[in-house]
Amino acid sequence: MMKSRNKKNISPLFKFILQAISALAFVCAVIVRFVQLYKFTNSESGNIFSGGESSICAYYALLFIFIVCVSVYASFCEVQNPFSAAPSKPLQLCSFAAGISMFYDFVRQCLNCYYYVQNEYLEYVYLFFIALNALFALVSAFYFFTMAASFNTPSYNFALLGVLHTAPFLWAFSRLFYCLSIIVNPIYSQENVLSFILIALLTLFFMLYLLLVDSKNAKPKPTLTAVLGFIYSFIAVSISLPRLILYFFYTELYNAYYSAVTYFVTGVFVFAFSSSILISNRKV
Repeated sequence: MMKSRNKKNISPLFKFILQAISALAFVCAVIVRFVQLYKFTNSESGNIFSGGESSICAYYALLFIFIVCVSVYASFCEVQNPFSAAPSKPLQLCSFAAGISMFYDFVRQCLNCYYYVQNEYLEYVYLFFIALNALFALVSAFYFFTMAASFNTPSYNFALLGVLHTAPFLWAFSRLFYCLSIIVNPIYSQENVLSFILIALLTLFFMLYLLLVDSKNAKPKPTLTAVLGFIYSFIAVSISLPRLILYFFYTELYNAYYSAVTYFVTGVFVFAFSSSILISNRKV
């Protein structure tokens, strides 16, 4: 098991304070996003109305507090490689859910391609990235289903999956180019800006994730991987959960450029994976 060196001890009280502040910041961010979507967001453009600027500032302030807390907390923790800690029931369940969400995203992107080609004027580069993202979503679904089965046994060698480990990274990377093709207001179109930020974080996360897979030959950075994962999960869940709740109550919302289901489930998977990296040092 890979462990970090020379980590300072963390008292249980300090650990609890950091966790409590992080959790409170996350809950408040979800509430802020819920209020933004319900009260301050234009249902046609997705932009936040004039007068909702304070909620934008509040969200970024909460995000900053969360980043500081998880960074400090991670710096005091020992680390392990989740691929060496199998079997893991939480990772097995989260991987299976991620597979379902990726297949859902594949179907969604195929429908996007179908409806887009009905237009008289086509941007073939844009269409190419939608189709490419759909392809990698399908491969990622197969990958996560395989991972779910693999996390159920203590003897599985994850390196045997080989190039298939790159599927989530390629999905995120192609999604990044897709997001770059969308023109948004950098201040008032907060949800689309956050969507771009989180997919950039996910791309970086899966780059570091690949280093953990090949930890014998590569030089993994587990602490950085965990911190990036927590930040991604914060943004992904906080922008997708309010949207899913409002959808459930048939609230009229603008058509987002992303799948709230996929972002929510991948946020949960990344959080579970990042949590499995850190081992709290309980010595006082």
